[in-house]
Amino acid sequence: MLQLFGKERMWRAHELKRSYDVVIVGAGVHGLGIAYYLGKKHGLRNIAVLERSYLGAGNSGRNTAIIRSNYRTAEGIPFYDASAFRRAWLESFVQRVRSFDGGA
Repeated sequence: MLQLFGKERMWRAHELKRSYDVVIVGAGVHGLGIAYYLGKKHGLRNIAVLERSYLGAGNSGRNTAIIRSNYRTAEGIPFYDASAFRRAWLESFVQRVRSFDGGA
């Protein structure tokens, strides 16, 4: 990304490793949040977050639908339930992955 109103890059491109424990496509609110909590709560450190542009350049930067206060509406309740289910599934998945590699 170019610095605000400038022409210098704010960071450099990094060479990719041959392998990662987790690869996340998209460096918006969800992608960065997933990477953060996989590291913080599950100790994963070999994570790649891929973004085609700059952080938050996609939907996270274009709309505010992610900041919600309407989870108790008839339309929002199924959305919330599905989100909670997916979060529980992701935690279960991480535990299974960790059990294969000895918990590292």
